[in-house]
Amino acid sequence: MHEVLRLALQNLESWQKSKKVGIYIHLRTRHSHIRADPGKLEQILSHRMGNALKLTPAGGRVLIVTRSDGDGKLVVEVRDNGIGMSPQTLARIFLPFEQGDPSIHSRFGGLGLGLSIARALMEAQGAVLDAVSDGPGRGAKFRARFQLDGAPPQSVIMGRDL
Repeated sequence: MHEVLRLALQNLESWQKSKKVGIYIHLRTRHSHIRADPGKLEQILSHRMGNALKLTPAGGRVLIVTRSDGDGKLVVEVRDNGIGMSPQTLARIFLPFEQGDPSIHSRFGGLGLGLSIARALMEAQGAVLDAVSDGPGRGAKFRARFQLDGAPPQSVIMGRDL
């Protein structure tokens, strides 16, 4: 997971700099081996981190944290101090075509499919995705929980065709 997170962050580096949003990563778990497709996982995490960047104003921050929950799960959190969400919005954000606050569509565009697709893709990778927010203007936290794999793979080759 940690290598996949690093690759996803590299994909966002130039956008992050132009947006002037700080991205911080805290890898709090030593064991981060899971069974998942690294390419798909990288795309999903890049999208989620990209949304956090998009919805965080200049000067804001995005924090990516990994930790163990003590029950054999690896938790990956993407936290931001962006626009946040009301409880009513949180109840709907994973539904297809939901935009939450109507002003989001006018400011940021999109069809409201990203989070419903992200949740389905995370579930296909064996993870559970949820979200929390303390309300509008107070940021959001998206959490994915993965079953830890008992042992690291014998060899892992990650990269891209040029």
